[in-house]
Amino acid sequence: MENAKVQKDKILKKKPIRVVAIAIVVITILVVSWWFGHTKVVYTYYTEYEVKVSPNSTSNYVIYVPVPVDSKGNVSEITINLILEKGNASWEIISTQYGPALKVYGSGDIIISAKSVEKAYCYNNLSMITIENVTHHGFYCNGTAHLYCESDDPDINITIHVNLTQDSRVEYSDRIRGKFWEDGSTRYTFVEGAINGSGWQSVSVTKSIEVVG
Repeated sequence: MENAKVQKDKILKKKPIRVVAIAIVVITILVVSWWFGHTKVVYTYYTEYEVKVSPNSTSNYVIYVPVPVDSKGNVSEITINLILEKGNASWEIISTQYGPALKVYGSGDIIISAKSVEKAYCYNNLSMITIENVTHHGFYCNGTAHLYCESDDPDINITIHVNLTQDSRVEYSDRIRGKFWEDGSTRYTFVEGAINGSGWQSVSVTKSIEVVG
């Protein structure tokens, strides 16, 4: 009888120890899970737009070139950031039968550009382009862009490059490791070709669907 009582006392003494041990294990698991499980994800969207114009004459010209637009076809807010990097030019946004356009008044070589960095998702495309086919395993599209030019010089010939590049970046981090992973993708649209002063013309377009890395 006395042995049974001693045994019972031993069991009762061990119970709190077991409860405390289990509690410590559970708390440790919860803390570790919280530290590692609290992963922070940050998205950043970088957009660059550039227009390069190189004429064979110093005469004045007026050109309409594609402008960044959103998924609904509205002019993108990146146009607020337009600056003149080179040359002598002014511009305005206009509406045409092919969609919105950047109307540029210039002479000689010019470069106009704009950049933006957004945390919220943004998608930009170029106006006045028509995609005709998909090549290279679906990664690239070819098509045409509608451009306009008029000039005092009837023999003017202008080489135009319009580039739109979009980088999407995502960073993963937690409290222990800091930033432990980064990924992203790049989309671009290139419009390039030579036009004269005869009004509306078409040039080639190369548009990537997505380049990862």
